[in-house]
Amino acid sequence: MKRKSRPWYVEALAKPIPFHFFRAPAIFLDGRNVQGGRFQEVMGEKLNALCRSYQVDPKEVNRQHALTLAQRYIPGFQIDRGERRVHPSKKWDDVRLVRLWILFRAVRSEFPNDRSATAYFAKQEEVRELTGKAKPVWVEQLLDKARISPLVQMLESPNPDDNKFARKLLATLSEGSPKAAASHRG
Repeated sequence: MKRKSRPWYVEALAKPIPFHFFRAPAIFLDGRNVQGGRFQEVMGEKLNALCRSYQVDPKEVNRQHALTLAQRYIPGFQIDRGERRVHPSKKWDDVRLVRLWILFRAVRSEFPNDRSATAYFAKQEEVRELTGKAKPVWVEQLLDKARISPLVQMLESPNPDDNKFARKLLATLSEGSPKAAASHRG
């Protein structure tokens, strides 16, 4: 089944970056006009376009986190290396970690410390649906992983542009995976 690209993708954000543009081996650089030096500039332009499409000021957003997330989920930030085998998706991607984090933040304020909150949290039905038969120690490890997720950090940031970027990206990823949309295009 062929899928159309998401409407928020502009042409520059929908097409992966050609491999030859990303990197040229040093042995071939003598006398050839290689565009590899412009790679950082192109990534900056694409990140600015993504921020504008999310109606966020590109100068105010945490560019490191935004670029990390874009490289993970948006085809226009990924390097096209031709046909490669498809790896199974990670069970704990940023979206699932955010869901877990939001549930935890809702109950955390009722407890004196993280350990007691995690013990209670791990037994909740909604958490069990998300984590499976995870022990409180495993849930604690997942929450540690969630704390360092760029998407969680942008959602927790006091910067309103970071919040807006993260919410827009989360909404887009919840609609359907951009990677899946890109892989279904002919």
